[in-house]
Amino acid sequence: MKLFYVGDDIYHKSGTMMSVLYHETPIMSMSPELNGEYYGSDWGKVNCALRDGETVTIRPATVSELLWVYKKLAEHLSSK
Repeated sequence: MKLFYVGDDIYHKSGTMMSVLYHETPIMSMSPELNGEYYGSDWGKVNCALRDGETVTIRPATVSELLWVYKKLAEHLSSK
């Protein structure tokens, strides 16, 4: 499991359960609106993966990944 971490700030600003962990590999889908989206993970899934002997790598988000997350946050906040 390879994840990137966006920081707790995004979680608090969203006012929701917006994930702070995302899989490194973007979604490749037949639905164009999903292509390039990252799918979230959580600490429970990390715990289960480790328990099952899977290697888990968590790294800080890159600038482009953070831009994607903040774009999602802005979309979320504008829809409230």
